[in-house]
Amino acid sequence: MSEIKRHGTNDECAWSEIVEAGDFVFLNFCTGSLGTDVETQVNGTLDEMSKRLETVGLTLDSVVKVDVLMRDPWNIPIMEKVFVQRFKGKYPVRKTIATDFAERCGENGRHIQIDAIAYRE
Repeated sequence: MSEIKRHGTNDECAWSEIVEAGDFVFLNFCTGSLGTDVETQVNGTLDEMSKRLETVGLTLDSVVKVDVLMRDPWNIPIMEKVFVQRFKGKYPVRKTIATDFAERCGENGRHIQIDAIAYRE
């Protein structure tokens, strides 16, 4: 196995934003466009995921699994609509979990966060 590479390491909180391990790339805490509506936040989160993937030479097409954390599970259809547009039929395996984020920040606080696993061919 090749060297494990960690990027965006946060010593205070003891985590890394990106870990490359062999042919797999693991991403955590992808979120974006906080303070906006759900659809905008889903797109912003996928934009953030795309930026991180680009730093290791990958795209959304490389994503094979996502764990989606949502504040309100009734918004899953909105997320799915955005996934159809953004993943264009190359959908990752998905688990969606309802959670109450610590930093709600009002009605349009954090609605979504995604952790992902990508595969490097």
